[in-house]
Amino acid sequence: MDGWARRSPAYRSRARERKNLLDKAGCLLIANTQDASSGRLTAVAFDAPVVGYAWTPVQEIDMEDAQALAVWLNSTLGRILLRKYGSRRANWPMYQPAAIKQLVVPNMADERWMCARQLLLEAYRATNETIVPQYREANASVRQTWDRTVAKVVGVPPRRVGCWRRLLGREPFVSGTVYLEE
Repeated sequence: MDGWARRSPAYRSRARERKNLLDKAGCLLIANTQDASSGRLTAVAFDAPVVGYAWTPVQEIDMEDAQALAVWLNSTLGRILLRKYGSRRANWPMYQPAAIKQLVVPNMADERWMCARQLLLEAYRATNETIVPQYREANASVRQTWDRTVAKVVGVPPRRVGCWRRLLGREPFVSGTVYLEE
């Protein structure tokens, strides 16, 4: 739970509201808005269920699935799949599971998920202490690590995913560069 909420005496006295909020906690948080121009992460994993301001918790998945999915959603492929909404920001209604069900992620019920999950977990553990730069810094080593792992999981050549990462980094809304026709 957010630190400010724990310290607020008014909040502590509203047990029903606090319980309703805590019932929505999850080990994976997805940003309510995906700001392509200044964002750093689309998803964050935690060791224990949490809620966060401007983040939608994903419920009913364990910590390791949350960590694996965080790598998937923060990779170039995950970011591209989030951009399918065709706007600068993909706005998610707060705490609405219907919005989360629209995300394209590996099928965790499939037996192949265990192998994919292990690869994604290795990438998570290798990068979870790394400061992640903004999206426009497409060649950051942390993004390359995530992309190599996801490329291996889906069977796409890592060079191709690297090309997509660089192209996404040069996109006008991401790079902050606007090309005007003369």
